[in-house]
Amino acid sequence: MHGCVWEWCQDTWSNDLGSEAVTDPKKEEGIERVVRGDAWDYMGRNVRSASRYHYPPDHRQSTIGFRLSLG
Repeated sequence: MHGCVWEWCQDTWSNDLGSEAVTDPKKEEGIERVVRGDAWDYMGRNVRSASRYHYPPDHRQSTIGFRLSLG
């Protein structure tokens, strides 16, 4: 699934990830959201789920998508 488009996540962006695992990070309105996994138009070495970036919630571009899940 890596390499098609960045995966738009509901998680909010933070430069300080901390050292402890977080199961369900706090989601705040108006704060930048995480995208993960890189996209088809980027270098291959970055196409991995650990690759992260951030955009405001209203940002749109052709290399960002999302995955539906049934929870």
